[in-house]
Amino acid sequence: MYIQDINAGIHSNGIYSVLDDNWIKFPDKITGVKQYVFADELQDWTNHVNKVINEKNYEKVIDTINKIYMIRSNGLAKDGEFGKGN
Repeated sequence: MYIQDINAGIHSNGIYSVLDDNWIKFPDKITGVKQYVFADELQDWTNHVNKVINEKNYEKVIDTINKIYMIRSNGLAKDGEFGKGN
């Protein structure tokens, strides 16, 4: 689950409204999804996020959020909902 601006483009197999407690777009059955191994990359990002939070530097926090957002946006555009970047 993630929170997304209502005006942002939606790249999702299924869309659920928490507010209305129902499916806006019921997901189709998913088959043939490639599995990615990215534990090391995830740990690197976890360490980076924790470091930035502990530094309490607002600009670095915003920069990190923007970098993660761009990774996700580029991943969705390039490889779709089940791509590594998402």
